[in-house]
Amino acid sequence: MKRLSSLKPFLFNAYYSWLVDNDITPHVLVDATVAHVKVPQEYVKDGSIMLSLLPNAIADFQLLARGIAFKARFSGKSEDIYIPYGAMEQLILFETGSAFLEAQAEMLGVSDMSKAERIINALQLDPTANLKRMSKGMKQKTALVAAFMHSPDIILLDEPTTGLDPLMRDAFINLIKEEKARGATIIMSNHMFDELEETCDYVGFIKDGHLIDIVDLEEIHNRPF
Repeated sequence: MKRLSSLKPFLFNAYYSWLVDNDITPHVLVDATVAHVKVPQEYVKDGSIMLSLLPNAIADFQLLARGIAFKARFSGKSEDIYIPYGAMEQLILFETGSAFLEAQAEMLGVSDMSKAERIINALQLDPTANLKRMSKGMKQKTALVAAFMHSPDIILLDEPTTGLDPLMRDAFINLIKEEKARGATIIMSNHMFDELEETCDYVGFIKDGHLIDIVDLEEIHNRPF
């Protein structure tokens, strides 16, 4: 009798395609300790890593006999990813902002969601909305909640107020000031100089990928004109 090929690639492809067709955001929780897993180890926490499988978040997706392979960007750098089927712990579905934030909280070990709720209220975010149908501003708010809710020591932000209206920018500035008072180190790229002036101690200027100057804002404020 002819030996049949494994059903795993076909079952995974069918389920994954169904999720994407129905605008459900799929992520996979990977056991990075399994043999042949290829992921950037600096992003692995407690032996696991969660990866987005959204078509617009990955490239060169391949469905192979023993696993899946694709390219994904981490901190702007493209990485080759390989995940054997046996390393997939969960296929997580983020249909709403609430589901995404709850999964992030679980991965970060956050059991008290009171800070997340406070930020949600301050930013006037409805996290029950479908992630795929959220406006750019709503997605930005959701990302900000995820970034701040676990009170990290270092926070990296890239154009954090893009898509926010002036009122919500004020709420963001208040949030930054709170985190600074807590002792967090915040590094952000921003072209809104009024926001930098209100929140930052130092401003660095980058040209052609090189840091060309660092300015102490306190010195500027105290400079006689």
